[in-house]
Amino acid sequence: MLRCRAQEIYPPEINPFREIYSQKPGHCTTAYVRIGGKQDDPNPLLEGKGRTIHTLISDSPISQPLYLFPISVNSTMRIIRAPSISRAHELVIKTILEKGWVLQTENDEATVEIDEVALQIDTPFAEPMVSPVSRFQQKFLEQYAKNLLEGSDAIFEYDYHGRLYQWGDGLTKGNIPVSVNQIRYIIEKLKSSQVSRRAIAVTWNPATDESMNDCPCLQLVQCIIREGKLQMKVVFRSNDMLSAAGANMFALVNLQKSIADELGITCGTYTHISLVPHIYYKRDANDIPPFCEKGERIQPIPEVCRVCGKCSMANRT
Repeated sequence: MLRCRAQEIYPPEINPFREIYSQKPGHCTTAYVRIGGKQDDPNPLLEGKGRTIHTLISDSPISQPLYLFPISVNSTMRIIRAPSISRAHELVIKTILEKGWVLQTENDEATVEIDEVALQIDTPFAEPMVSPVSRFQQKFLEQYAKNLLEGSDAIFEYDYHGRLYQWGDGLTKGNIPVSVNQIRYIIEKLKSSQVSRRAIAVTWNPATDESMNDCPCLQLVQCIIREGKLQMKVVFRSNDMLSAAGANMFALVNLQKSIADELGITCGTYTHISLVPHIYYKRDANDIPPFCEKGERIQPIPEVCRVCGKCSMANRT
């Protein structure tokens, strides 16, 4: 792995399957990244204002030179690019377990978390869509996706089908209960304007969610059409990346496809943004070893290894 600080400028031949770390913890050394061009080119692909990258992790070949430029802005966003949702799932688990820190939640659950992360998958239906080491496999995920698209008879405090297709529980307008099919709105908006940036759906409902014990993690879905393909971007306020993210991504790319099919176009990039990505390393301790393979694939922080205790890495200090 190549690990470099942002003050250093690394010219060409950054190979695929490498991580570029652009910030040293505790120091203002964030960099933005540009692919191609010269070191003194004043027009980088990613501008320093408002969009900076903490970590770029790519499974895609980088064919042009890549340079890092120091700027005086702290940013902690990680971007993980992967060829499939299953690979994105594995990479974000690796990142959290190796780079994260422990936190006891307001519900008194032990987690390891990192700062915000964006998973970017250009081919969301590339196989395999499910990591072979995940506890939840194809049959479970297919049912989860069906429930999101069609609803289910199960009773929860909320479900994403209800929030996306029947938003407005507890609200009235002119004494009439509010029920908004936001997915139909997205479809009709994009039919009326293929360049629209307003095709969005939200899940948060202050009338009910402020007092709810189990409130929605998914907050926003945006669809845009670019280069003739439907892109989907989703934002999670908080996301269990070990046990839930795989199913979330599987269901949401199926939602992306259902919208694209109605529009008569194909699916483009799927971007999954989690503002507080985390893993419940005590509750789900038995689900971690298949991803780690006794330290051969992932070397978690010591706190996680001590709880797991299934290999020699548990003895680290």
